[in-house]
Amino acid sequence: MFVALALVVALEREPDPLETLLALIGAVLAFLVGELYDASIEAQIRTRRSLLATELREIVHEQSFIAAGAIPAIVIFTCASCGLLTPPRPTT
Repeated sequence: MFVALALVVALEREPDPLETLLALIGAVLAFLVGELYDASIEAQIRTRRSLLATELREIVHEQSFIAAGAIPAIVIFTCASCGLLTPPRPTT
């Protein structure tokens, strides 16, 4: 949902595909880091101790699906910024 919202905000001005791609990647990374931080703090509070490396890997694995949801949009905007895709021309 947040990835879609970031796309809507980035596309409001109809910017260059590269700008949209960078805004999308930035939004996904910011959200992912926030979710990783939230999940690790939650686990530390629940266990009342520092987390082990295996527990941190499990949290990273669980939260990695946030980035996986953004992959299709990132691929499309990467192709557009490389010139492989062009917007459709309006018909008259």
